[in-house]
Amino acid sequence: MVHGLGTSGLVVTTQEQTPQFQMFFPAGALAARKGPISIRVTPEAASQQPPGAAIGGNVYLVAFRSPAGPVTTTAKIGIASLYLRALDGNDGWVMWHRAASTDPWVAVETSRGGTDSFVSSFKGAGEYA
Repeated sequence: MVHGLGTSGLVVTTQEQTPQFQMFFPAGALAARKGPISIRVTPEAASQQPPGAAIGGNVYLVAFRSPAGPVTTTAKIGIASLYLRALDGNDGWVMWHRAASTDPWVAVETSRGGTDSFVSSFKGAGEYA
């Protein structure tokens, strides 16, 4: 993953051209008693499919860590965004999220974010497809 920290926030992307996964966190969207806060994004093969749908490509596991304990989100997380590159550029693509691998997949409101990418709001740590 490539991380870019600017005054307005943090961008996390994979290294492909066009990245398969991109996130933007506004400054102050994550909080911990003490830093640093690390963000880990791990691509995984899909192990379970959402009901009535099929995941084409990777599932991305997003996790936050701090040496001082749990990482929480603040109200600023509401403007965080997540981009996934679609296997095809067809309209109607839907992103999915679940907080843990034991939770059911939930469809996330998704819109076109580029020629072959789609964007949604960030729902928190967990799996995205």
